[in-house]
Amino acid sequence: MAYPRFPKSILLATGGWSGNHPTQAVEAYDISTHHWVTPGSQLDRRRAYHGIVFLNGSIYCLGGFDRLEKFNIVQKYDFHTGMWSEVAPMHYRRCYISVTVLNGKIYAIGGYDGYERLKTAECYNLEDNQWTLIAQMNEQRSDASCTTLNNKIYICGGFNGTECLQTCESYNPLEDEWTLFAPMSIQRSGVGVIASLTCVYALPPTSTLTRAVGINRSTYRPPLHQDMTRLIIAYAYTNTVSVTPSNAMELLLAADQFNIMGIVEACCDLLMEALSADNCLAIWRFSDAYYCSQLQRKAFQTILYNFEKVISSKEFLQLSVEELCDIFDHDELNVKTESMVFEAICKWISHIPERRKKHFAILLPKVRLALLSLEYMITNMVTSELLNNNAECWEMVLSALQLKMQMATSNPPLNTASNIIAHPRVPKDILLAIGGWIYEDVLDVIEAYNGRIQCWVSIPHHLNPPRAYHSSVFLNDSVYCLGGFDNMENFSSMCRLDLNTGTWHEVAPMHYRRCYVSVTVLDGHIYALGGHDGTSRQKSAERYTPDANQWSLITPMHEKRSDASCATLNNKIYICGGFNGEQSLQTGECYDPKTNQWTMIASMDTRRAGLGVVAYVGHIYVVGGFDGYNHLKSVEAYNPETDTWHFVPSLHTERSNFGIEVIDDQIFVVGGFNGLKSISSAECYDAHARRWFEAEEMENSRFGLSCCLISGFPSL
Repeated sequence: MAYPRFPKSILLATGGWSGNHPTQAVEAYDISTHHWVTPGSQLDRRRAYHGIVFLNGSIYCLGGFDRLEKFNIVQKYDFHTGMWSEVAPMHYRRCYISVTVLNGKIYAIGGYDGYERLKTAECYNLEDNQWTLIAQMNEQRSDASCTTLNNKIYICGGFNGTECLQTCESYNPLEDEWTLFAPMSIQRSGVGVIASLTCVYALPPTSTLTRAVGINRSTYRPPLHQDMTRLIIAYAYTNTVSVTPSNAMELLLAADQFNIMGIVEACCDLLMEALSADNCLAIWRFSDAYYCSQLQRKAFQTILYNFEKVISSKEFLQLSVEELCDIFDHDELNVKTESMVFEAICKWISHIPERRKKHFAILLPKVRLALLSLEYMITNMVTSELLNNNAECWEMVLSALQLKMQMATSNPPLNTASNIIAHPRVPKDILLAIGGWIYEDVLDVIEAYNGRIQCWVSIPHHLNPPRAYHSSVFLNDSVYCLGGFDNMENFSSMCRLDLNTGTWHEVAPMHYRRCYVSVTVLDGHIYALGGHDGTSRQKSAERYTPDANQWSLITPMHEKRSDASCATLNNKIYICGGFNGEQSLQTGECYDPKTNQWTMIASMDTRRAGLGVVAYVGHIYVVGGFDGYNHLKSVEAYNPETDTWHFVPSLHTERSNFGIEVIDDQIFVVGGFNGLKSISSAECYDAHARRWFEAEEMENSRFGLSCCLISGFPSL
C-alpha cells in the first residue's frame, strides 16, 4: 500500500563542476517520492558546461570540457540498453554551449572552442547521423541560453569574449535566418530562458506595427510606463479607458500581461478600425503572437482583400514561408490573375535567393497554375531561372499545361472541382445587374458577375416589384433599389435586399417619385438626385440615413436632370449630363455635403443623356449615352484639380442606359441600347493599358438596368 507508483517523468542532472574538477555523476529526481537518486549509469567522461537534451527515448550529451580540452563529441544514452555510444561529432568544439530540440532535430548554438566565442550553429539529424551547419548568429555567444517557441529558436544574452550581452535573436529554420529582436533590459550571461505560450514580450519602437499606429516608446519590457499604469488603475475604478492610436499597442501589451480583457478588447477594436493595406501584415503577425483572434481574422482578411498593395510593402519580404502558404492557399485571395501569385513568390525568393530558393517547390503549388494563360506561361514561366533549375517545379508546370489542354478540349467540360490548381479563387467583389427593360417588359431578374471565371449567373433574389430606369447601391451589407418605373407608374419607393438573410424589405420612400434617377453613396448616406416624377424633370435632391430610415431634402441642383449619372470623388458628388425635357445636357455639377451647396463644373465636350458616370483613377469618367441624335461610344474624363475634360479611348459599341461600375480596377459597362435594340454585351476599360476589352455578355439583353458592386459576400 505504501509502494509508490512509477513516475511518468524524471528530472536528470548530468555532469557539471564539483569541487575543483568536472564530474561524470548523474542524479535523477523521482517526483513520486520527492527524492534524488543515483542511477547505475554515469556519463562516459567528466563534463562541465555542456549541453544535454532528451529525444526519441535517448539522452544526448553535447560539447563541454573536462578541464583539459573542449569537446565536439556528442554521446547518446539508450535507456533500453543502458549504454552510452558516440554519434557524429559537431563541426566545432563547443564549451558553454546552448542546445535545444526543434522538429525532431538537435541544434547546437554558439559556445567557446578554446580560442574564441562562436557565432556558428549546427543542426543534427538523427536519421542520417549527420551535423549540418546552419546560418550564423548575428553575434558571438557563449554562456547563452536558448529555447523554442512557435517553431522558432530563441537565444538570449551570453558572453562575447569582452562583455556580457543583453541582445537576443530568433532563428527560423524554414528561412535559415537569425533575426535580432528586443534586447533585455540588462546584460546577462549564464541566463536562464524558458518559453511559455502565455509570455509577453514588447516589440521594439522601430517595429512595423509600432510605426503603423504611431507609437513612440523607449522601453521594451515592464516595469510599465507610468501613463499605462495610470490608465490601468483608472480602468479598475471607472471601467472606462482612453485608447488612442498613440497608446493602443503599449496599452494592449500591458493589459494582456495582467489579463485585463476589457482593455485588451478596446485596444483590439481601435486597431481593427485602423487596419489598412499599409499595416495589416504587421497587425496580423502581432495578433497571432498575442492570441487576439478577432483582430487576427480581420487583419488576415485585409491582407487577402488588398493583396496587390500588400506585396509592394517591405513587410511582405519579411514573411516566413509558412505565413506565405497561409495567404496563397486561401480561396479568397484577391488577385486578378494567378500571375500575381507567381510573381509575388519570385519577388519574395529573390530578396534572399540563396536561402529561399529551396522553398520554391513548397510555394509553386499554391499558384493555381491551370488558370494561367498559355501566353503567360510561355512568356514568363518557361524562361524563369527559378523554374529551369528545379526539376520538381518544372514537372508541376508540365502537369498544369497538360490539364489546360484537357480542359480546353474536353466535351462535356472536365470536372476540375477537386484539382486545386484549376480551382478558381472566390472574388472579393461581385457585380450585380438588376432589373431593366426589354421588348416592352420590365424585368425582375438579377444577374451576378464573377470576374474570376468571367461568368454571369442569375440569382434567386428577384426584384420585387420589377423596375427599369431605377438605381441601386450597396451599403451596410444590403442592396438598395430605388425609383424607376414598372411601365405603369414612376416610383418613390425604395426596397432593401439584406444579403445576410436573402430577404427584401420595404424602407422609407423618397419625397418625390423619381424615374431615370441618379444615385450614389457618400459617408454612409444614399443620395437620390433628379429624375422624372411622371410630369416633369426634377432638380430636387435628397439624402437617406439608414439608421433613422429617413429621407431629408438637400439643396436642389442648378439644372433639371433626368437620365443623368453621378459618382463620388474626394468626398464630393459629381453629376453629369442628363435630359432637361428639351435637350441632352453637357453640363455637370459638384455637391459638397459640408456646405450643402452645388457648384457648376466645366461642361463636357459632348451632350449626353443615358450616360454612365464613375470615379476612376482620380478622375470622373463619363461613358457613352445619347446626344439627341446618336447613341455614343465616346468617353471623356474630368480632372477636378484642373476643372478640365479630355477624351479617352472609345467603347467598342455605342450604348445608352446601360449598367456601369468599377471592378478589379477597371471600368465595366454592360447592356444598354445601341439605337436599334437592347444589348447584352459587356466591355471593360483598363487605364494602364488605355484600351477597352470585350467581357462576357449577360444572359439577358436589356437597357434601363442598374449595376452595383457588392463586397464580402463570396458565397452569393
